[in-house]
Amino acid sequence: MLQRRFIILILAAAATALALPMMANADHRGELIFAQQGGREHDRARDAVNAGKTLPLQQILQQISGRYPGRLLDANLARNNQGRWIYRLKLLAPDNRVQNLQVDAQSGQVLKSGGRR
Repeated sequence: MLQRRFIILILAAAATALALPMMANADHRGELIFAQQGGREHDRARDAVNAGKTLPLQQILQQISGRYPGRLLDANLARNNQGRWIYRLKLLAPDNRVQNLQVDAQSGQVLKSGGRR
């Protein structure tokens, strides 16, 4: 049942990604970027990845996978109060704990981590 929901979630995300006009951009690497602060901030986040100002989500996930193994549940790329690009990630760890991370989108450094059962 969980696997079916996960597949539906992936399909919905893919359909949303296909609807984005910039997804056809040849420079875009196909990463999904989530920003909850409206269309303009979403465009800025996507442009920051395309311009090389931030690391792609896939690269961030590869960098942290050794220290924070698990399945990605949610991702958000937005600026913090200082104007720094931050990935906010929610992972499901192998022991079924939910791990919340804040990762510097330019360096890949984990800035904050916390979990719950």
